[in-house]
Amino acid sequence: HEVRRVILALCAWPDLQALHIATLIGRNVQYIQEAYLATMVRDGELTYTYPENQSRPDQASRTTPKGRQTIEE
Repeated sequence: HEVRRVILALCAWPDLQALHIATLIGRNVQYIQEAYLATMVRDGELTYTYPENQSRPDQASRTTPKGRQTIEE
């Protein structure tokens, strides 16, 4: 759960691409996307900057109000 909170905190201010998140927390991009980002979007804690086209090269994630509550818990 700690990694999820770190990701939520990172995406709470600027929208961040998976590559930037992976670099900041020292993990592989594919791992971050599969193990965290997809699940966090599904759970409503993150949203995609371009939800209509998830494969855009400049796709990024941002923290939702629900994700902000998770940070505060």
